[in-house]
Amino acid sequence: MTNTQENLADLWDQAFQDQDFQFEIKAQDIGMTLARALAESGKSKADLARDLNWKPSRISRVFSGEGNLTLRTLFKVTSALGLDFDVILRKTHQPRAAQPWELHQMHEDMHHDKRSGNGSCRLSLRGHP
Repeated sequence: MTNTQENLADLWDQAFQDQDFQFEIKAQDIGMTLARALAESGKSKADLARDLNWKPSRISRVFSGEGNLTLRTLFKVTSALGLDFDVILRKTHQPRAAQPWELHQMHEDMHHDKRSGNGSCRLSLRGHP
């Protein structure tokens, strides 16, 4: 590993020790998860804004990961998308629970492997832990 790579790795490790940085990563992850849920629902941001009687700018803030979403906002958005949400606590390095679309993809992957006749069953999670 070069000095530059080592320096970057050290900076990255230091960043992950910072709670504000960790919070921003979580906020972005929630925004991306909500965006994927929106895409899976077949609705647009305009549809969602209309359903919730919100301004489009509010929808954009929710999906950007900016700010601090309230549980009420999360409840309203997920309900409008035909979803529910749970809070699942886990140890820091444990993998997160799979989203419904990830479970669907895992199921498809399993069936694909069975049809390929290789006798193995492969499970893969899409996304990151």
